[in-house]
Amino acid sequence: MSTTSSPATPCTPGVFFCGSSARDRADATAAVASASDVAAAQVLSSVAVDGMFLESTRLHVLDLLEEGYNADDVADIIGCSTRFMRRWVHRMAANGTFWRNPDLRNLHADSAVRNVDLTRAILTLVEAGPAAFLSSHVDLLVALSLDYPTSDHRYVSSSTVYRILRRHDYTRKKIERLYAERSLAAQRAFAVAFNEIPPRCVVSVDETHTAGSDLYVKYGRTLRNVRCVLYDRDARTVPRTSTMMAVSLTHGVLWSQTVIVVTAQTADDWRLFLQCLRSRMNTYIPGLPWDMQPDACVVLYDNAGIHDEAGDEYMQANGMHHVRLPPYFPNLQPIEGVFSDLKKHTRSLVYVDGRYLDKPMRLMAAAVSMLTTAQVAGQFSRV
Repeated sequence: MSTTSSPATPCTPGVFFCGSSARDRADATAAVASASDVAAAQVLSSVAVDGMFLESTRLHVLDLLEEGYNADDVADIIGCSTRFMRRWVHRMAANGTFWRNPDLRNLHADSAVRNVDLTRAILTLVEAGPAAFLSSHVDLLVALSLDYPTSDHRYVSSSTVYRILRRHDYTRKKIERLYAERSLAAQRAFAVAFNEIPPRCVVSVDETHTAGSDLYVKYGRTLRNVRCVLYDRDARTVPRTSTMMAVSLTHGVLWSQTVIVVTAQTADDWRLFLQCLRSRMNTYIPGLPWDMQPDACVVLYDNAGIHDEAGDEYMQANGMHHVRLPPYFPNLQPIEGVFSDLKKHTRSLVYVDGRYLDKPMRLMAAAVSMLTTAQVAGQFSRV
């Protein structure tokens, strides 16, 4: 009677037990698991508490690479990426250390975000001079680099400044309010000069954007004198549109143009808008007193990026008198309140008729047609 050995039974990848009992196989599996835990612990011990690899671990990586080991195999052994290893090799060849700057030793615990002095400097600057954060961070970063002690200098970037501001709840709207509060004298000076122009002569110009959830309403809403009926929210998305509009105290909406855009309108759209607006405006007569000037003869616009010098040159060449608002003063622009009424009309139209979602141009045209001269005049009176 011949005996036949039992076949090999795979229990763990790479480990086979031949002719052993169930208890033996269980003990062997536990031993393999404990060995893998030890290896994992060794890999974890090579990483510092703050998530950075120790210098001894980095030296071990360089030794393995010098001995001819493959980079992928070394990455598996140490538990790091090949990108990190290439960075360590390049820095060691450049300055003999693993740091980009040996003096700074860019440790996570010493990062600029966690630096108390830098945080205090940014918060002090945003309270004292919010205009620096609204216009550009270049001057701010240069000032920080010059004023910071050389012995305790840290790399500062614009993203670091933004993170510190967000961490302390300094949004752009809050910084704009701080700037407006610090610039009351400038507002008064502009208001005194601008009050010489009769409101009937002013044509307020600006652009607004509508897209996606801006056209949805959370509660029941209907048109005036129409019974409210609760509809389900339409799940379709709305294309992003940008509407540029000009309004006057005596004429209401003079002109508007709507385009479907990805980000925003351009300077070419601004010049095209001015060409169309020119035929709707009256001509300003130089030297004539303001009380004798015709209605709707002065363009009032803000400091948006599309309002470039080419547009100013076009208005100057075609006799369109224009006044530019000071930076970050939307409260002096009458059309801002008109845009609020415009978006209310768009939400009401979409809520009543979902077919407008597929026709954004027709939607904006219908919403603009619902703006009355009385609504526009009320916004001029408010400003």
